[in-house]
Amino acid sequence: MEEVTDRRGAPEAPPLKAFDEIVKREPYPVENKAREIIRRLRLGGITRFLLLFRGSKTRSELVATFMAVLELCRNNLIRLAGADRDCTVVCEDGVTEDTTYDLT
Repeated sequence: MEEVTDRRGAPEAPPLKAFDEIVKREPYPVENKAREIIRRLRLGGITRFLLLFRGSKTRSELVATFMAVLELCRNNLIRLAGADRDCTVVCEDGVTEDTTYDLT
């Protein structure tokens, strides 16, 4: 058991200051991204799945985009069609940006 708990020779943990940039970033709201996706689909009609991620500036925004797509699909507000990398996204009839208010 001593071999397992012996920390001699193990690298030191990084200082807490090393995590400042990670911790102080604000998460990107999923609801905002859902509204943006609906707006894009209402204006353009149809888009490719991967194009929804274009222009994302942070990892948080990428995650919010993916979560928004999952929530919009789960609530039957958008539809994904296709296979593998050739997936398209379309908005269901009658869906508006205001429809997404209860996603989160």
